[in-house]
Amino acid sequence: MFDALADADLIDGLSDAGRAEAAAIARRLALIGELDARRERDLAETIFWRTDPFEEVAAEVSAALAISRARAGGQIQYARALRDKLPLVAAVFAAGAIDYRVVRTIITRTA
Repeated sequence: MFDALADADLIDGLSDAGRAEAAAIARRLALIGELDARRERDLAETIFWRTDPFEEVAAEVSAALAISRARAGGQIQYARALRDKLPLVAAVFAAGAIDYRVVRTIITRTA
């Protein structure tokens, strides 16, 4: 599959793939953050007789990504942290300059 590529091309491909992966995860979290913000606005007036916005978003994220509700909840927490507290980290993450492990560490240590 990669027989025709030189070693330098393989390494460049690895770098490109890593940046693309980080950017894709950043985009997913940004989309989750936007969905969460919209649900908070939409449900603000009906909070006492409808589901909690967090639970609604967790159900939607869980279904969309085929993950557990608990994992979806974690994704929402990370999305909120990037959106509300760490927008500069979110921008660097979206550019693919840092990976998900670094972002999780930053969120954990600054929360």
